[in-house]
Amino acid sequence: MVKHFKSLAEIERHFDYGWDCREYIESLRWKDGLFSPYTGSKNVKQIGRYDTYVCLDTGRSFSALTGTIFANSKVKLLHWFQVIWLNWLHPDLSSAEISRQVGINQKTVWSMLKKINSAQNPV
Repeated sequence: MVKHFKSLAEIERHFDYGWDCREYIESLRWKDGLFSPYTGSKNVKQIGRYDTYVCLDTGRSFSALTGTIFANSKVKLLHWFQVIWLNWLHPDLSSAEISRQVGINQKTVWSMLKKINSAQNPV
């Protein structure tokens, strides 16, 4: 279920832990059931941790973050959610201002915004 947030503080309260963010992404990405991002097949199996799966067709492991702008990012998912929310609400806000509001480095925010915008407007 998509939740609509009213403030950065509300986002932070709702997503206390990193796994809360992952569960939210899973609920959005796989609302119609778990499938492999590699083949689209439902021939998958959970392995190891709660959020790791393997595609039984290819043998490749994946999570809800695979193939997204969040994949391989060192930035906390909570910060991603906050930056996305601010960018959606105030598209003209500078990376410097978002950096101050979220509390992370301006260059990091700039890079995140670049990924967010490229995901919204694929070439």
